[in-house]
Amino acid sequence: MARPPLNFVPRRRRPVRRALGVFSVCALTAALGGCLDEPLRYVEAKEIDEKITEAELATFLRIIRSLPERTLPAMPFPFAPPPAWDESRTLPVADLVIEEFHAIDQRWSVDWQARQLADDRPLHRALRREEMTPAQFAGIASALAAALGRERLPPRTDLDDVILEGRIVVDELRADPRPFHSLPPEVRHFVLRQAMWIARIDRAERLRQVPPENLTLVRRHRDVLSRIFPPEYHADPLAGIADLFAEHGIPFEELPEGGSDAHIEWDPAEAIVGRDEPDAEFGASP
Repeated sequence: MARPPLNFVPRRRRPVRRALGVFSVCALTAALGGCLDEPLRYVEAKEIDEKITEAELATFLRIIRSLPERTLPAMPFPFAPPPAWDESRTLPVADLVIEEFHAIDQRWSVDWQARQLADDRPLHRALRREEMTPAQFAGIASALAAALGRERLPPRTDLDDVILEGRIVVDELRADPRPFHSLPPEVRHFVLRQAMWIARIDRAERLRQVPPENLTLVRRHRDVLSRIFPPEYHADPLAGIADLFAEHGIPFEELPEGGSDAHIEWDPAEAIVGRDEPDAEFGASP
């Protein structure tokens, strides 16, 4: 097997690692008895900033259609929800922020996602038929999820502005040394509302990585993808975690412990309708 020329200069680091990895495996297998007649197979998982080809999507759809439900297997939605720190957490706010970002990164890890599919036997049979690994399947699913989410953003959404605004808020949380459990309830509520920006920043950064080819792909196959992916994949990923105070100017927010005005009950039969008698010191109404 010929060695690559010495003046070979890679254009991008990551594809070169993949090529060299396959080259090394092939060389070793050839020494043991014949890799040259076998096609080169790549086992790396797709990342959300990489283009999904029509052939890859076709393979993904064949796997889905072979499953009993013909829908995406039960796997965690890759876009993480906003933080929901328990009031008893003793870590400083700054450490909780770091912990949250680590949890979000894990959620997007194809290896972690593949482990969530470990008990799905029909899926694993289908993957073996198509010679695809669970991590590769999870990678395509995540890349499609990011593209579907990006496609649902309002046209005027500026992801750079979202990220810039969010980093200002999150940087303040990163510098907060106070143990979370020591904060008064109203302060904890405010901190959690600010911490929504952790998920918002991450979502914006993931969406910003989606290549235009993947947007074109999901638009072209929107009908079939709408039947395969659950409803949350077809919604604006930023809408549910918006900062309502900043974006809509809402003047107040009901705290959970105070109840909601929407739950106030009253009986019209018990209502007192009429005019109150004026206080004597103010006199009668004219």
